[in-house]
Amino acid sequence: MESLSGSLSVNITESQQLRVILRNISLFHQEHLALVNVDSKDVLLKYGCRLETRRARMENFVPPPSHKALLLEPDLSFVAAEIE
Repeated sequence: MESLSGSLSVNITESQQLRVILRNISLFHQEHLALVNVDSKDVLLKYGCRLETRRARMENFVPPPSHKALLLEPDLSFVAAEIE
């Protein structure tokens, strides 16, 4: 963002840059960053990295195997009866 703001004909402050970034950031990030106080680009970068790490973990999550496959379902159980 620094390189983009440097090419502007008018200098904008860091707080203005931060407002522009926060307005244009993805909805996933906006939703989570609303819960913390972001007052600088360094803080935004720190929380953004944490969110990306968390998102990657969520996308790669595989639930642990269930042992239900080894259990007999009550609806499928039967009682062997001797026929006389």
